[in-house]
Amino acid sequence: MKTTRGLLFGSVLVAAAAALGACGGQPFPTALSASTTTTPPHVALPANASPRARLLAAVQNATDGRTAHLALDMKVTGLGDGDDVTATGSGGIDFARGDMSLSMNVDTPDGAQQVDLRLVAGTAYVNSGDGWTSEAVGQADPASTPDLRNYLKYLQGVSSNVTVVGHDVLRGAETTHYRGSVDLASATPAIKDAKARASLQQALTMFGDIKIPMDVWLDAAGRPRKISMSIDMTAIVAKFGAPASLKPQVEISFELFDYGAPVTVVAPTGAKSAATVAQDQKTQSDLRNALTAAKVVFTDNATYQGSRSEVSTVEPSVDWSAVKYVVSPSGQAVCISMASASGTTFALYDEASATGETAYGKAACPATIGDLPPAGFSTTGW
Repeated sequence: MKTTRGLLFGSVLVAAAAALGACGGQPFPTALSASTTTTPPHVALPANASPRARLLAAVQNATDGRTAHLALDMKVTGLGDGDDVTATGSGGIDFARGDMSLSMNVDTPDGAQQVDLRLVAGTAYVNSGDGWTSEAVGQADPASTPDLRNYLKYLQGVSSNVTVVGHDVLRGAETTHYRGSVDLASATPAIKDAKARASLQQALTMFGDIKIPMDVWLDAAGRPRKISMSIDMTAIVAKFGAPASLKPQVEISFELFDYGAPVTVVAPTGAKSAATVAQDQKTQSDLRNALTAAKVVFTDNATYQGSRSEVSTVEPSVDWSAVKYVVSPSGQAVCISMASASGTTFALYDEASATGETAYGKAACPATIGDLPPAGFSTTGW
């Protein structure tokens, strides 16, 4: 995310991911299939238990529910005129296994995008439209790989000033509406899970102590059915150099329902390592920059016959020692190839005539080339 809006939205997501998960009304994803589970008894509390005690117990009650479906609504405002960002999603979570599936529709001024997330056996799988990538949960971006089990534990930092607002019926369940605030710094010592603490500490280090006003709805079994937050992100995004005129607000609402319902999250097939994808994208970017430099030389000389050392002075950011640079005898075509750190070699071929096209290959350039793309190259992309 290189635009100001993208940076702001990215920081908003990280803070929201660190603060709590977010969820609001989509169909149950087909990625979830049947499994059998039951709902154990909830934590018993005395009739005169305080509202804060009930919120603290809700963490264990949700986990004891074993599984649940979830829904998400999020809106980011204050990023500039017409730059609001909204996201809705749905999915399911297996608290015992730590598996989760979340399908999100994100709507920005730049267009709509669907993002699918699955957490399976400690691996995060993300698909933003370019295919599935995989990464260990501990190494993944918390903005795109939230773990709701950890976020519920953050309720352990709820303050003592919890009040009862009233009663509502949510998805057919009678609930009690509580209001309070969460101090994430206070929540950290109470979290026993080392990974959850590390995730929260990362956010605290980046953004400072975050106190979040929060509304929570608990059902008769003491399980959270809905959590809503409205967070002023002005001070946080200012640390990213955002203009003082931008005052982003994040409204997040997530629901947990159908406790004990069948939930199985399946790892997608054919997922590529996120590290591999990043390595390949860097190599492809370097090749495009190298070809641009070669075209500069062609513009000056009406030929690609310039040496690799000559072209390298035009674009010094490329590691030219790793580049194979081949020019056709006519000087009207060039082939440039480079090996990615992933082990895959990528190549670009360009012919300078009016009808010439750029062709893409996944092999090193041959020792000699003509004025037509080498065998196996395609004009449609890598």
